[in-house]
Amino acid sequence: MKKSAVRSCASDSVVKGKSARAKSVSSAKGGMGKQRKKTCKMLGEEAELKFMSRVAELGLRVAKPFGDSAPYDVIVEGEKEFHRVQVKSTRYLHRNQYSVICTWGREHSHYGEDDIDQLVVLIVPLGVWYVIPVDIVKRKKALYFSVKKGERWGKYREAWEALF
Repeated sequence: MKKSAVRSCASDSVVKGKSARAKSVSSAKGGMGKQRKKTCKMLGEEAELKFMSRVAELGLRVAKPFGDSAPYDVIVEGEKEFHRVQVKSTRYLHRNQYSVICTWGREHSHYGEDDIDQLVVLIVPLGVWYVIPVDIVKRKKALYFSVKKGERWGKYREAWEALF
């Protein structure tokens, strides 16, 4: 296979080497022994379910809006207000960084205060969550998470208190 840079799921970074499609899907044994590949949409839905489970463990109420037309994935009921949350996830390390795309829709619009309140990112291989306010990400096309100490987004790591 020829080595080239290809894009995997919209929320994952550019990956060199093997086919991004091959890297972006994971196999799971079905009940009948048949392997089924996960699509990018299925991987995103899995991250949303993990987020909703984590928030419920914290004692917060969570709701999933009907359909895919809203710029947010989940609504979290905090103590005094509701939070519109967009959940992103990434799985692939590229040049010591994980990345997520911070745009939505066909027009690749940037998230703003009218769209979401929090952007939540799951770094899947590390099992680490980041809870980032929209005003921090509103003009960014992508976020890059370093695995080194002193990372840029460290103060938002596991910052669940923002949802209370």
